[in-house]
Amino acid sequence: MPARLKIFRSIFLAVGILLLCIGASTLSSRFHFKQTAVTANGRVIRLQTGSSRHGTVYYPVVQFVTPDEQEITVKGSTGSRPAAYHVDESVEVLYDPDDPHHAYINTFMEFWGSPIILSGLGAVFAAIPSGIFLSQVRRRNRAQWLKQNGRRIATQFQNVERVTNVHVGQDHPYRIVSHWQDPVSNRHYVFYSYNLWRDPSPLIYNRPDRSIDVWIEPNNPDRYWLDTDFLGDLAN
Repeated sequence: MPARLKIFRSIFLAVGILLLCIGASTLSSRFHFKQTAVTANGRVIRLQTGSSRHGTVYYPVVQFVTPDEQEITVKGSTGSRPAAYHVDESVEVLYDPDDPHHAYINTFMEFWGSPIILSGLGAVFAAIPSGIFLSQVRRRNRAQWLKQNGRRIATQFQNVERVTNVHVGQDHPYRIVSHWQDPVSNRHYVFYSYNLWRDPSPLIYNRPDRSIDVWIEPNNPDRYWLDTDFLGDLAN
């Protein structure tokens, strides 16, 4: 695995964990807020514009009055296009009686949208490196199972090719291609190694014997593992 991919995986995992922690903390804070918050009738006094990749969006600015006649203004956190509210529209507001400026428009997206989005982004960021890790674990487990329960065959090295549909930056991985003809069925099989991030060609062409060991499932050669252990650290 190239250093760049390791850095990418570490950064995504760190960002994912950070966003999940922030999202969970915000969700907890909103739950506690709602237990003590009180409601008030508010009125949209204006629509504040903002920018997004889709163009101009509109945020509601709401004013409400507390029982002690404080006029409090709260800006919505969710912009929309077209505007989801109109001026003079009546809306319900949740606020902290000890701090009326701590207030939210009482709709699902206004109140819960931010922590849910943060948690969702965190889950996506964390899922990418976790998926890479789980894929590596499955690959190792599959190789181990086939070595213990499968059949080893000697296949003929064909070539090393670039995997152009996979890339990290401008780098594409390599894979070894070999072939074998089943002496019983005469069926021809082509086998591929897992992706390699350094060119294995020199190590293969310098071998006196260019046969490549492949471990196959006894009754299903389509389930296999091309053995790259001879490559040493280059296979990691």
